[in-house]
Amino acid sequence: MIVEINRTGKRVNLLKTNKALCPFVTEIAKQYGYFNVSVLDIENYKSIEWEGIEFNRLLRKENTLYRFNNWIGEYPFTGIEIEEIGTIII
Repeated sequence: MIVEINRTGKRVNLLKTNKALCPFVTEIAKQYGYFNVSVLDIENYKSIEWEGIEFNRLLRKENTLYRFNNWIGEYPFTGIEIEEIGTIII
């Protein structure tokens, strides 16, 4: 896939729906139709100027690329916050 980065700043809160103490980010995201993306699946990953280690926490839904920002609440966390960072072109 080829990605175009356009950091919109749009943030989405995803609340966990099960009673697990601290599930993986991908488990919470999957409940809402988001899927994990490996940076190696992005053909143009070397030409993208990543912010910190955001390339290590990527999610996608339809043709939009997101990054995991942080956990919501105190432990045990109530959910996650993700941020829209790009569009999947191909």
